[in-house]
Amino acid sequence: MKLTREQVVAGLVARGVPEHVAQGVAMNFQHESGFDTGIQEIAPTSGRGGFGLAQWTGPRRIALEDFAKSQGKRIDDPDVQYDFFMRENAGPEKGAWQTVMNSPDAQTAAINFVKNWERPATVNLNRRIAQYQGDSPSEGGGRFGGTGLGDPATAAPAPTYSHPLDAPATAAAAPAPADPWKENASSLLSNLGGAAGVGSSTGVSQMPSSVRQSAPANMTQQFAPIADTSAQDMMRQQLAQRMALLNAGKLFG
Repeated sequence: MKLTREQVVAGLVARGVPEHVAQGVAMNFQHESGFDTGIQEIAPTSGRGGFGLAQWTGPRRIALEDFAKSQGKRIDDPDVQYDFFMRENAGPEKGAWQTVMNSPDAQTAAINFVKNWERPATVNLNRRIAQYQGDSPSEGGGRFGGTGLGDPATAAPAPTYSHPLDAPATAAAAPAPADPWKENASSLLSNLGGAAGVGSSTGVSQMPSSVRQSAPANMTQQFAPIADTSAQDMMRQQLAQRMALLNAGKLFG
């Protein structure tokens, strides 16, 4: 049965193995069997070769087969292999397992496991330790999760912000451009009516008395400002009033 890394880690954790140790063991199981509980060693040098997640070989394979038979289950059953693994760790592999359990992180657990529990030939041992240390990124990096098992990247991560307003400003906001109409309107109003109260809400009522008296009654109503208009609308109304009085010949009469 083909398993995933997550399934293997979960199966070990369920049996009391700390997660970081389970990760280190899973790295070795992936190397040994590719997480295939029914895989048989190809071209063994002696006997029937290794079998299962840990590629149990020789007397250890026989012990696994006997354990499966005693449980009335198949030898490739994942639970059978997990339970047999833990049985070995409480028995003949107790010393090796204790070294693995004392590992502070997954990488160290992987190295301690291959050195003390798997115990492959020296050439294979050195190659696997190099991979677990991240010294062989061409194999270790891609084979064990895509990031290797070496030291974590030292580059500081880019800062993140919980809200856009938390991020530092990249440049000061440019001031709003001047309003040429407002400046010109102020000048025209000044020339056409003296102190006319630009932007005022009183509008025509602030015209000079001589202008108000000479203007027709309906003119002041016609050009009276609308309540709550903006400053620019007020300027336009006042300018229109002055121009209307000028055209009527009554602005300066």
